[in-house]
Amino acid sequence: MILFDFGGWAAAHEDVPYVYDATYVLVLSLYGITGWAWTLAALNLGIRARFMQRPLPFLANQAVLPIYVLHLPIVLGISFVVVGWPIGLVPNAVLIVGLGVGITVVVTMAALRMPIPRSLLGARHRRRRTAVPAVAA
Repeated sequence: MILFDFGGWAAAHEDVPYVYDATYVLVLSLYGITGWAWTLAALNLGIRARFMQRPLPFLANQAVLPIYVLHLPIVLGISFVVVGWPIGLVPNAVLIVGLGVGITVVVTMAALRMPIPRSLLGARHRRRRTAVPAVAA
């Protein structure tokens, strides 16, 4: 079942010129404002939720920026290979999401264990814990 036949819709409306009138600008502005409002609402709920107030473990906190940096190139590489396979839309999406998350986490954890990639990805160096001598009583 095809939910939306964009190709047929585009072919049927090919000769209709675009009119950028006040209604068009208003509708697009409302879409942007609505997206901004939903983002603020989600952030507000995240700030006020009690379970979101606990700090992350050190390793998870250090992996945020490297995952953000590495995720796009990894997903693009996976998508370049997987999209050409004739297996359908849903299996393609599941493979891209699953492999993208898995490979990104593995590459990030490997990069965080080495000093040069760690600094290139913006993660702080681990501080060595020094033993504090006990005060003699």
